[in-house]
Amino acid sequence: MSFQKDDKTEYLLNFLDYSIGQYIDDIMEDSEEDPEFSAVTLNNLILCYIHFLNRIEKDSVQTVREVFAMHGYTEDEFLCFEKKRIKEAEYYNGVQY
Repeated sequence: MSFQKDDKTEYLLNFLDYSIGQYIDDIMEDSEEDPEFSAVTLNNLILCYIHFLNRIEKDSVQTVREVFAMHGYTEDEFLCFEKKRIKEAEYYNGVQY
């Protein structure tokens, strides 16, 4: 499948990038005992975003860790997210990429 990047695609990518950044903020500030936001859903969204970017761009990010870094998060903050995601994954109902 050939895909041509245009202004609507660019708008969508910018919106997704912004939304991912907001969702990362929400996850990082969320309660560990009673989370309101889903770390698994965020991980799925980021992996789908990466998949799409790789379909239309040669030199895009490759990992969730890189997306966190791109948004200014440290390695320790990424590991905190991973801890939340792994904990939630044990009881999450739905697809996990």
